[in-house]
Amino acid sequence: MDSLCALHEMELAAWEKEKSVLINDGKRTAEEKQFALEQLQRRKPKKPLDQKRLISDFTFEGMYKLFQAGVPSKGLFADEGGQVTGGHGMRQETILATAAGLSKFWDGAPVDRIRVMDGASSLRGRRLAVHLMMQDKVGLDFFSNPILRDQGLGSRMLAAWPTSTAGGRAYSAVNALETAGVQRLHGRIEALLAQPMPYREDSNKQELQPPAMTLSHEAKQAWVAFYNQVEAETGPKQTLEPVRGLANKAAEHAARIAGTVQLFENPAAVAVEEWAMQCGIEAMAWYLDEALRISGASNPAAHLLDAERVLRWIHESELKTVALPDMYQRGPVRSAGTARKAVETLKAHNHLLEPEIPKGEKKPPVTCQSGKKSREWWEVHPESNSSFLAD
Repeated sequence: MDSLCALHEMELAAWEKEKSVLINDGKRTAEEKQFALEQLQRRKPKKPLDQKRLISDFTFEGMYKLFQAGVPSKGLFADEGGQVTGGHGMRQETILATAAGLSKFWDGAPVDRIRVMDGASSLRGRRLAVHLMMQDKVGLDFFSNPILRDQGLGSRMLAAWPTSTAGGRAYSAVNALETAGVQRLHGRIEALLAQPMPYREDSNKQELQPPAMTLSHEAKQAWVAFYNQVEAETGPKQTLEPVRGLANKAAEHAARIAGTVQLFENPAAVAVEEWAMQCGIEAMAWYLDEALRISGASNPAAHLLDAERVLRWIHESELKTVALPDMYQRGPVRSAGTARKAVETLKAHNHLLEPEIPKGEKKPPVTCQSGKKSREWWEVHPESNSSFLAD
């Protein structure tokens, strides 16, 4: 890319010199100069496109400018999704504009912008893929954010919250990258990436114009059946009511997945076949189930995550009794109020027990790790560790 930029600078310098000579040519009339300048303008060297395709930390304004100057297909990929969800683009004053802009990309609609300094501009034919990995609480806060929920960004994303495999990851000498299945996958992806991009003519390779795909008769029937099934389950008191936003887009998600699967197998395909549609439907059914599970853990049960962290800390510290000050001074929570809520949750699930105190006597104080005394302490259930690991 640096060599291309250097070449462009040289070509531009030569062009500017030619323009200067033309302007100062005393042998031409004003009309001749005007005509020659118009012809010269058409030959002005174009700046090479920015080839950056992957973004991990962004603002929507910055990404917009990157699309203006670069290739039309990009990926917002981050293994620390908090960089995106907690960055400048998601602050209180910018979150709505960012969400609306990202939704425009999902919809395939033109993304317009009007600025005092830059004037009006519009992005067309661009494609953006988003894949974010987040810690539990970051992800729950993101999907339960009322602004994002009302705007509809969350329903345009497919979320997965896999169960932790900690404790069951025995060492294996097998290198996953060298297995036959992974190598076939990588080979297939490399072959697909080598395919020529479907650019719109006269767009300087900055606008994509892929051919529209149709659904085969059988695929359309399967899609309609899935649409009707999901629609019936989104009504009041029905299964999908808690995730109605995603359910409203479930059929479109399924069709998009099906189209991707079809083109993965055959890049020259012009129609989605039934087998590919069934793949899309099955995948979307799984995502709907996952959304139900995540929605149940978002707003009303975020305190469960705090309780789980406290319980994990208790067992990692091998405590038989635990005092409240130790939880927020040495443990994973940072306030007495949060610690007390975690205690109530753990008591309700029988992980913490009130000590047996003779009737009429007060709970005796215990010595905290700081050396101070506290009467707010509890015994850890003897079988808490085994039941926690089982969960």
